[in-house]
Amino acid sequence: MKREFVFIMSVLFMISFCYAIPQISIQKSNYVPSETVLGTISGVEGGLTRDSLQIFEGKREVSFEKDVALIEGNYYFYIIPPKEGNYDLKISNVLYRENGVLKSVDLDQVFNVSQKLDANNKTYGLTIRPGFYAGYTPVISLTNNGQEDLNISYENSSISLAAGETQKVYPQEEGFFIFNVSSYDSFQIPVYNLNNIVNASTITNISQWNASLEVPINLSLSLLKDTEQNFSITLRNFGSSTYVSFQTDLDFVNLTSYDSQIDQDQTKNFVLNFNASEVGAYTGKIEYYVNNTKINETRLDLYIFSNLTSLNTFQQIVNNASTNPSPQTCDEMGMFSCDDNQNCPTDSFSYDFVTKKKCCSVQCVTVGSSTSSTGILIGIIALVVVGGAGYYLYRRMKKFRGLKPEEQFKKVVAQYDKKSIGK
Repeated sequence: MKREFVFIMSVLFMISFCYAIPQISIQKSNYVPSETVLGTISGVEGGLTRDSLQIFEGKREVSFEKDVALIEGNYYFYIIPPKEGNYDLKISNVLYRENGVLKSVDLDQVFNVSQKLDANNKTYGLTIRPGFYAGYTPVISLTNNGQEDLNISYENSSISLAAGETQKVYPQEEGFFIFNVSSYDSFQIPVYNLNNIVNASTITNISQWNASLEVPINLSLSLLKDTEQNFSITLRNFGSSTYVSFQTDLDFVNLTSYDSQIDQDQTKNFVLNFNASEVGAYTGKIEYYVNNTKINETRLDLYIFSNLTSLNTFQQIVNNASTNPSPQTCDEMGMFSCDDNQNCPTDSFSYDFVTKKKCCSVQCVTVGSSTSSTGILIGIIALVVVGGAGYYLYRRMKKFRGLKPEEQFKKVVAQYDKKSIGK
């Protein structure tokens, strides 16, 4: 009996230990492009933000539309991967408590995205945006990304979406509930509807999320140094009316917008003004903020030239890439290949359409590296000073070579006496 009791207590301890550690759960592990990945993160003590969700394809971090919110004590997140690949969701330094002690753990969850065909050899896929909702008057957008009509049912309703069609649905329940959507698969969307809830303003355990922006995944621009140039970018707001501010993490790029307001359920073109003060090929990002909170980002590839001739030549290479059956790699061009976290600090660069990397005529510079032209110059000056001092000491030592120590001392004293007398 005692042995059985020890065994039961051991099992209960192991179960409690397992539940104490935070876990990532997703509704399935295989998806099609643009299908919404829905999941939860349980057992978390510290706050998580959108930036906490890092998605990797191999060793390279990728930028997908994503968001996370704390609703009724659990974190819910969604990711919309636009292309095929094997991905790993990583969340670092997740805080949790074990027996009252605050600890941290790194979490990861793999998922696969691959194109699949239905019985008619047509592609299919459903985008649900946003993948959760916390606020008043919930609205969820459903988009058919397949090639044929898609039948969808939810609550007591049914709809059919043509290929490429988007339709909004409005969950009717109040409070917290799971909004079930059925099609070629089942999807569970957490919703916290604050309509008709007394003292809703005192609720503190939900995210202050009020906007979901659909933004471009990537943006590649060719610029002239120290020249203002305007580019248009399209944003789609699935949340409430709001004001958006734009920032870039490239400190030598000045980014401004002539407008900032975007209404509820609106698709709008914003004109962004770029002015770069350095030449080279750089990778950064455009960050979108609402009420000083970052809500999304776009990968930004900038190719900055010192003259129009170089810019036009590069643009011609890019335009001809689609018709070139055998594009050259960086190695074949005799250039260095730059990773995503590296930049090319010169206007003598190209692009490798085989490996999708920047090619540089000089050694690539890692982002955040302290190495710079100023540092190199300081190093050269230091070498010259040290070298000069060394040469001076060598000449002095050469004069005294072969003399005994007491003779060296007498010679130095004699030279000093001569200088004193001459004053």
